[in-house]
Amino acid sequence: MAPAFDVMDAGRMAVVVDPTGAVVCLWQANEHPGCEVVNEPGAFTWAELQTPDQDACTEFFAKTVGWDSGSAEMPGLGAMTFWKVAGEDVASGMNPPMKGIPPHWQAYFAGDDSDAACARITERGGSVLAPPIDAPPGRMAPVADPAGGMFSVIALANP
Repeated sequence: MAPAFDVMDAGRMAVVVDPTGAVVCLWQANEHPGCEVVNEPGAFTWAELQTPDQDACTEFFAKTVGWDSGSAEMPGLGAMTFWKVAGEDVASGMNPPMKGIPPHWQAYFAGDDSDAACARITERGGSVLAPPIDAPPGRMAPVADPAGGMFSVIALANP
């Protein structure tokens, strides 16, 4: 969608579409390395691709950015792909939970209490798209900000 371009002296970015239609930006750091705080309340904690073809995306990301992969059956979530860099999980892929959901990336932000976060989101004009559920990684819920930007909140089971 946009070939690599400089973002001032922060780094280089490209906007690409995977084989299933999900849009993602690729980042090459320069002065701005990316996330410096992760897996703490209020911070980014996970990226998940919802796609109907995890195999095609696994091949795409292996060829595009060199990710390795593994897979696992996650209770309550189904078969998931875990993409890895240097043996560490960096993102996951799963089938959309229901028909009609287009391929997309979902960002997760950590918190201490997903139910309380959902209440605060609603109080501040956002939306809870589905009630919190318990899954192996923790208690999570998909939400949207007042402008409709979607993300998920999660209280990690093992922070």
